[in-house]
Amino acid sequence: MSKQLHAIPKQLRVAIFLVLISSIFTGVAKAAEVPVNNVRVIVDGESRFYRTSEITVGELLENENIELDSNDNINYALNDKIDNNMRVIINRAVAVKIVIDNSEERIFKTGEVTVGRVLVELKKEDGIDYRLCDGLSSSSKIEKDMVINVMTVSEDITVEKVPVDFDVNVVENEKLPEGTTRVLTEGVKGEREISTLKTYIGGSLDSTKVISDVLTKQPVNEVVEKGTAKVIKTDRGSFLTTKTISMRSTAYTSASACTGKNPGDRGYGITASGMKAQYGVVAVDRNVIPLGTKLYIEGYGYAVAGDTGGAIKGNKVDLYFDSYSECIRYGVKDVTVYVLGEQIA
Repeated sequence: MSKQLHAIPKQLRVAIFLVLISSIFTGVAKAAEVPVNNVRVIVDGESRFYRTSEITVGELLENENIELDSNDNINYALNDKIDNNMRVIINRAVAVKIVIDNSEERIFKTGEVTVGRVLVELKKEDGIDYRLCDGLSSSSKIEKDMVINVMTVSEDITVEKVPVDFDVNVVENEKLPEGTTRVLTEGVKGEREISTLKTYIGGSLDSTKVISDVLTKQPVNEVVEKGTAKVIKTDRGSFLTTKTISMRSTAYTSASACTGKNPGDRGYGITASGMKAQYGVVAVDRNVIPLGTKLYIEGYGYAVAGDTGGAIKGNKVDLYFDSYSECIRYGVKDVTVYVLGEQIA
């Protein structure tokens, strides 16, 4: 071999030597660049320590022949890079029995540590909320073949449109007969929209809660006129009353005993309004009742305010009778006087 090397030209031997030396140092440098990390792997509570130059968690597990089931729970992703003093925790999946709504049973393999985490897994897998319904709590530890009783939880929102009654505003009208009504503005019902959240546990209604109540349509109040005018029936027809007055009544006639005039005297039998003095023509204080006003007098009947008198002041009325004897018989009485308005019949 040495003879062969000597046979190679000197310059070529030097070049080969330099290449060999460079290759050795490059390999050493690359070896020095690969870090060695301390990793603790804990499987179901059993801990083992590893010194590794692997790059990812998956490579470490594969190199150490630590196999994973699809349901095992590991606290790192397999492509996570390894750090020094890393703790990789693996919980081997165990089978538990899930009893749903006291009827459906299923076997569920899980690597989760607590019941609460299993419920999270169930919800993710089924798209359904579950609630524990026995003595277990969400922090209870998972054990092989344990039974977990759960109830399905579902919610439903219903929207109901409810009519809103309108108010009725009554306006009195003294020009309408008493007991008569007239609608001025038609009432219109409003509407409110009520949203209700219903929660079902195990398929049965558990609770109801109103989550919104919005008035979507304002009601329009109805306006009704109510007649307050009394209707008086007389021998001249039926009239609305516009006013009621309590008065002291007396009686008079055309005789001289009442007027101081005799037949043939000027103005005999003629009232202050120019009307002929006769039954139904009464004397009033024109400051209380204007002349010409139609009246209905309790116990007397239909009348017209057509005369005045010196003694007729304030709430007094003097009623005409055809004879003096009738006046004497009538005497003095307290009466109700109705001031008549529109004739309705």
